[in-house]
Amino acid sequence: LNIGPGVLKKITSFISHEVDEDDALYIHRVIGRDSIIVRKISDGNFMLEILLCPENGDAAEPGGDGKSIARGLAGLFGSLTPSISPVRDVKKQDIYELVVNNSIDGFFLTDERFIIINCNRSFERFFSIQGWEKTETHIYDLVAAVSRKMLRKKLQSVVKNRDSDTVEVKTAGTAGARHYLLSINTMADERGGAVRIYGFARDITQIKNLQYQLEVERNYNRGIIEKVNLGFVFVDDENRYLDFNEEYLRILDRDESELRNRNFYTYTAPDYIEKQKILMKEMIRTGKSFIFEKEFIRRDGSTVPVLVSLSRLYDREGKPVGNFAFVRDISEQKEFQRKLIEHNTKIQNMIALYNELTARLMFSEKVQDVFEVLGRSIR
Repeated sequence: LNIGPGVLKKITSFISHEVDEDDALYIHRVIGRDSIIVRKISDGNFMLEILLCPENGDAAEPGGDGKSIARGLAGLFGSLTPSISPVRDVKKQDIYELVVNNSIDGFFLTDERFIIINCNRSFERFFSIQGWEKTETHIYDLVAAVSRKMLRKKLQSVVKNRDSDTVEVKTAGTAGARHYLLSINTMADERGGAVRIYGFARDITQIKNLQYQLEVERNYNRGIIEKVNLGFVFVDDENRYLDFNEEYLRILDRDESELRNRNFYTYTAPDYIEKQKILMKEMIRTGKSFIFEKEFIRRDGSTVPVLVSLSRLYDREGKPVGNFAFVRDISEQKEFQRKLIEHNTKIQNMIALYNELTARLMFSEKVQDVFEVLGRSIR
């Protein structure tokens, strides 16, 4: 149903949720099993879509009873009847034309020379080609130079093979670069002769910008991970390796090929495996992080003590995507701890000897006893 701007205000009071994307207005509300959608086509021109779903069906189908939506809009429709032009009163060919012209995606049609011979308002807005009817506009001239060669190649390939394809293109304007996904298809003219190209253009600028930001963020984080003097490892819930850095390989004294099809337990000393499995299950269940010590078995059979900080990794929507750990080689700390224990043991022995000598001097009547104690300590 096409509706005017006066109707829109009444409908938006009934449909409470609004989302603005550029200059396209999209309103959607589910009532029972049915849906109402309002799209802004142009200034002062809107389209109302009613999607009916049978109560006994799992998917929206034409011919649904629409009881739930009718109850909510009965009074509204009663007052709007003169303003509504039902699509069912329009010829099938006109319906297709309405769909194309009112689509939020761009539509284009070119001749065999790739000159545009028809397009909808969205395509005009995407590529800023108002008044294209007065000039010969090649579709590949609408995109930035970086995309032009690839687009021409795709167009020629589609015509040659009589098939379909897609291509990403970029435009450069005063408002900044925009990115679009074009679908390219072939069709013969009415006489079955010359081939024409038609397709749709979808604005994917937000997606491309997000991909770029994620890539920059990933490279930035990866740079930090490689520069810090810590091993880094990323594993799934089965502890299978997904990623690791060079420092982690150095700690294990292994190369990358030795970690393929392996897991976090493969080179772990047997005494530590069960403890790590318990902590892993608890972390997956609760999301809690853990710090623990373990030992890895190196290629030469020696062991290296490490301190592991294990945490859950979540995506931007809060869904778990795996587990990561920072691993620190604590061999030097362990060696220092061993020497400190030895040193403390010697000090304790000296204190015990001093106490024994003091006791002998105080209570022994013979100097010979004192020398016997000194002799034992020297031995």
